[in-house]
Amino acid sequence: ISISYSPSFPIPNSAVMQKDLLCRLKVAVLLSASCSFTGALGLYLTGVSTNRLQYRSGAVIGDWGFRVSGQNSSMPPGDNFFNYVSGTYIDKLKIPGDHSTWGQFDILNELTQKQVHDLLENEKHAGTNVGKFYESYMDVDRLETLDVAPLQPTLNLIASINDSADFATMAAQEPVGFLPSPFSFGIGADDRHPDRYCVMIDQGGLGLPQQYYSDPQFAQKKAAYRNHIAVMLRLARWPDPEDASRKVLALEDSIAAVSWTPAQMRDPVALYNPMTLQELQTAASGFDWMTLFRVAGLEHLPANVSLIVQAKSAVISIAKIIGATNYTVLRAWAAFHTVSSASNSLSSRFENATFEFFGKTLEGEEKQSDRWKRGVAKVNAYMGEAVGKSYVTRYFPEKNKRAMEDLTTQLKHAFKLRLESNAWLSTKSKAKALVKLQKMDIQVGYPKKFKNYEDLVVDESDLFGNVERALAFSWKFEVSRLGKAVDKDEWEMLPHEINAYNMPNFNQIVFPAGILQPPFFDPAADMAVNFGGIGVVIGHEMSHGFDDEGRLYDENGRLNNWWSDEDTKKFQELSDAYGDQFAKFMQGIPAGSHINSNLTLGESIADLGGLNIALAAYHNWIQSADSTRGEKNDTRYFLGFGQVWAEKVREDAMRNQLVSDPHPPAIARVNVPTSNMQEWYATFGVEDTSENFRDASARVVIW
Repeated sequence: ISISYSPSFPIPNSAVMQKDLLCRLKVAVLLSASCSFTGALGLYLTGVSTNRLQYRSGAVIGDWGFRVSGQNSSMPPGDNFFNYVSGTYIDKLKIPGDHSTWGQFDILNELTQKQVHDLLENEKHAGTNVGKFYESYMDVDRLETLDVAPLQPTLNLIASINDSADFATMAAQEPVGFLPSPFSFGIGADDRHPDRYCVMIDQGGLGLPQQYYSDPQFAQKKAAYRNHIAVMLRLARWPDPEDASRKVLALEDSIAAVSWTPAQMRDPVALYNPMTLQELQTAASGFDWMTLFRVAGLEHLPANVSLIVQAKSAVISIAKIIGATNYTVLRAWAAFHTVSSASNSLSSRFENATFEFFGKTLEGEEKQSDRWKRGVAKVNAYMGEAVGKSYVTRYFPEKNKRAMEDLTTQLKHAFKLRLESNAWLSTKSKAKALVKLQKMDIQVGYPKKFKNYEDLVVDESDLFGNVERALAFSWKFEVSRLGKAVDKDEWEMLPHEINAYNMPNFNQIVFPAGILQPPFFDPAADMAVNFGGIGVVIGHEMSHGFDDEGRLYDENGRLNNWWSDEDTKKFQELSDAYGDQFAKFMQGIPAGSHINSNLTLGESIADLGGLNIALAAYHNWIQSADSTRGEKNDTRYFLGFGQVWAEKVREDAMRNQLVSDPHPPAIARVNVPTSNMQEWYATFGVEDTSENFRDASARVVIW
């Protein structure tokens, strides 16, 4: 559960493709975002605790941390606060050809890429494994010479599939190479027993977001996808690619029809379905689960390891579809997804074909990112923590970490006070909520220990092999943890990502080093802007522990409903009312589309909570003993908040985001929560004639 949205770029089924494209998009599009912007971290952070910081000149953005020239002063704040804050700036923004969106996260991401690029060039010259991995991707001549040859043995294996055991054997190898599986499976903390690991099985098999298969607004994209399947099969010299592409798409149509929607996948209770392997084999008999578990190294699970089936009805139905599908079609499906997965580890004709569809057709991008950027993404995907370790050593001094930790303490205290004064939560549930907040683990900057890649064999002349070995290395590590206590100090993000996340089954929030830079945080700026930037991010992640998903986990991270029925009813009423505001919000939304409030509710609640908590923390900071802080300036607080979300998005990317991403569009993340805050109305003199005015009785406060 993160502050910023996952790339709207649709991710093909294979785990390797997902890792590669996700990382490329963190670098080239926007995840959330992760320079030689050496000043952003090292130059401007003084190490002075924020409880003694005061405004002084020298801010990175403007005179006091805000881009005044970017405001649209002709726009009444109550009509469109997003545009009022940054309308002039946004009008002048031009989305680069290799991006589908362009805003603050993307810009910081570009800067971080340049920093990482410098690090990788140094690693390459030093001959380290990280440098060798990067060099293997940058050796274009060798990749062109090899062309499809590295993938041919894998394609030959697919061509030999003739029965259910063969197909399951192939699917079992998905975590260790480029082969696909119609189901996702992996290892993670058990939601009911978060101190031990479990094996998780979930739906899979699709190359597009689920709604693209049935929603008429995506009919042209779906047709283009069918053509893309044929293109990739043709590149692999697969027999009769045109006919095969139609049958593969028909198979995925069937899978999409029985798959759970992204909104349904947000229910952790519905996703928790313990089964034995034999029970799974009986219920989903169209697929050979016994063979998959044996080949994947999961045949003999320790006694304390559970098998959790997530989208259970979908898994059962997909298995039935697989069992009824001709092996000619299954082989073609596997071949297509394998070529897609391997495409950016092969020659340019494969990589270009993948971009033509996933980048250009689906997202509206005009060109691929530079080769070195894709190389940075490649290394991030497979040796990311080694990169992160070098990054924080060079760009993230300890004083930065201390400054951020001090801010998290202030936000946690402000949240505690708000919980204590909460008007709708019962005394019993309030006491439990306070315990959960008090026990919330906060980690800043980088993990307590970095992954060790010493045993990973890296060859600067073998990109394809490097990726396969890296995946096998990672899977071996995952399997080795079964039966052991969960390591809650392992991170789900890299230190140099510009993002943050809440891990509900750890009761933990994490803030990577990359996010501690302007416009989120700059000690040379007015602290009102910092509280509106990084302060809201901190409050956002804390609030996730109490959103519609996070509230179902207790103080120890266990999936355990600790709420009374009456409190649950009140929460549901408030969250329904708030979600309805997003469902009806249309500013900046493409014609024919809308925000799915069931999908975005968690992020929406976290945004509102973060904005309220950070404002309270700012007021506490102003009112504390130090008289040098001056008067509070809520105007600058709200401007700092709005500035963070200034961006442009291509229409195709926006439509994709609206059906597949749990984060609402940026304009909604600014205009909806502010319209629920009395302080915003008072600060900007918003009256009942304003477009986004909300009657006091309709304003929602949850946390």
